[in-house]
Formats: sequence, structure tokens, C-alpha cells
Amino acid sequence: MTYKILIVEDDPIVRMKFRGHFSQAGYTVYEAENGAAMKTVLGNEKIDLILLDLNLPGEDGIQLTREVRNTSDIAIIMVTGRTDPIDRILGL
Repeated sequence: MTYKILIVEDDPIVRMKFRGHFSQAGYTVYEAENGAAMKTVLGNEKIDLILLDLNLPGEDGIQLTREVRNTSDIAIIMVTGRTDPIDRILGL
């Protein structure tokens, strides 16, 4: 069984790097540049792990995490350049 990873990142270069690493490791990788695209993928695929950027245009990663948690127990890893401790607390 191949695990499916969804990379939600608005920076196309970062998405490409993540995709390359995980594809090379044997995972099936999907990409989304924002919350709307993420929801489309989640509606069409059974995803095992979401790598979710907190700094997205429109809906931010915290808001999207809350939405996913209301309907699913998909594993989520938050990816961010934020360093403020409050962001870490909100993520938890």
C-alpha cells in the first residue's frame, strides 16, 4: 500500500521540493496551493497525511486544521516559518 500525502503550500518552489522528497521516498503526493484546492483533493482522495503551511492566502492553516479536525482524524504536520510561541500553542 502506498501512503498518500497532501502538501498544502502556496509557494510553488517549496511544494516542488516537498513533492520531490516524498515522491522519491515512494509516497503518492498531491498538491494544493490554498484551502479551496486542499478541500477538492480531500473530497476526491483518501489522504493519510497533510503537510499544511500556516501562512496561506485566504484561509490560514490554523483555520483549515480546525475544519479538517471537525470531520477527520487525518494526520497533520504544520509547516511554517513563524517563530511566535502563540502560533505553536494554537497549532497544538
